[in-house]
Amino acid sequence: MDALNTTNHPRHLVKVDSLTLEEILRILDGADEFRDPTNGPSLLAGKLVCLMFFQPSTRTRLGFDVAVKRLGGDTTSLDGPKYEQGMGWSEPLEDLLRVVSDYCDVVVVRHPSTIALEHALPYSSAPVINAGSGREHHPTQALIDLYCIRSRMGHLTDLRIGMVGDLAGSRTARSFVQVLAHWAPAELRLMAPPGRSLDDSVTSAFGAGVVVRHPCLVPDDLDVLYVAELPNAPDSPPYDISLRAALGVTPARVTALPEHAIVLCPGPRLDEIDREVDGSHRAAYFAQSRDGLRVRMAVLAHLVKHCTNKAVQYSGRWGTMND
Repeated sequence: MDALNTTNHPRHLVKVDSLTLEEILRILDGADEFRDPTNGPSLLAGKLVCLMFFQPSTRTRLGFDVAVKRLGGDTTSLDGPKYEQGMGWSEPLEDLLRVVSDYCDVVVVRHPSTIALEHALPYSSAPVINAGSGREHHPTQALIDLYCIRSRMGHLTDLRIGMVGDLAGSRTARSFVQVLAHWAPAELRLMAPPGRSLDDSVTSAFGAGVVVRHPCLVPDDLDVLYVAELPNAPDSPPYDISLRAALGVTPARVTALPEHAIVLCPGPRLDEIDREVDGSHRAAYFAQSRDGLRVRMAVLAHLVKHCTNKAVQYSGRWGTMND
């Protein structure tokens, strides 16, 4: 299933690595337009978006809720599988999508299984946005990360990017690396506990010598430091204090970054980043969160514009559905 699937079906956003470069740039440029609050307040007027979250979420869920309302639409919610004792089993996702998509114009889904989500997509008559699935995909967060970097660096090419944390368990890290294939970094430095880095299959798009691996945080010469979560790995003993200290983002390590460098974190933060870092001019993670609103607005505008079998139309600088 492509990220934006073919004609005669609603267009879904499922995987960031299936977006074309043109589509990504269109979304990033669209997010720039939404810096002006007078742009787009009626793009989703009269439209209803369902937020179906089968896993906990704060930033993504609230971000989409606010983005829809900033565009003049409204939201409704479905939380988790609908199951009560005596029902026998929870309702299949494909049945839920079939019903909900008949009620709503767009569906935003977070689900613990990418396979289940992809299997259910053909049953939806409305565009579906993947708000995080399994350990594999979080396409909108990857777009937010790109937008934040481009806004502050002015470009996306030839950067030295470091990623620290439990990368193997992070769908945000995976999606970010996948989208970086469009802009080959000068270096991709992966810093993770033993056995918790990204597989070679995830980084295979990069040339020889680009990917470097370390068991501790090495900040030297990085343009971007991307901080993933560091929860205790499943089915493994808890990380000891010394390992967490070796990978922690401290004021001293942030000071060791180049003056122009930025620190990103998709959140939530546990103890991965010392709170004293918040005052550094390199700390861009709260700005990254603010950028997320504009990017989600741009994703909604882009996706709804290309919807083929729902009567979702609007006018303005984003054009009409039939453009």
